[in-house]
Amino acid sequence: MDLIKNLFMAISGYIEKNLEVDFENGDTLLHRYDEKDKTWYTHDAEMLVAEIEYSAPVLQDELLIAKLKKERFNNKSIEMDIMFFNIINSFHKISEHRIYQ
Repeated sequence: MDLIKNLFMAISGYIEKNLEVDFENGDTLLHRYDEKDKTWYTHDAEMLVAEIEYSAPVLQDELLIAKLKKERFNNKSIEMDIMFFNIINSFHKISEHRIYQ
């Protein structure tokens, strides 16, 4: 229920205060709580997108490597789905001049 309440607060702030958010150029509407002020803030912010570096598997089994080297190239590929969690620590990088209460 808190999620819906906060979504409503964010959208209400966006509409009532006529906030200008440049969605087309990568900005987003941010609704956040400031512990120090004990206040909710709704404002535009730069959309932070994490750059992800995917690691490639490295074969270390010498016997397998030798066997694979003897195989003919067959133009096949292997696809894997990997689930991971990414936490963005720089999320709180907010310009003070862009805050609306």
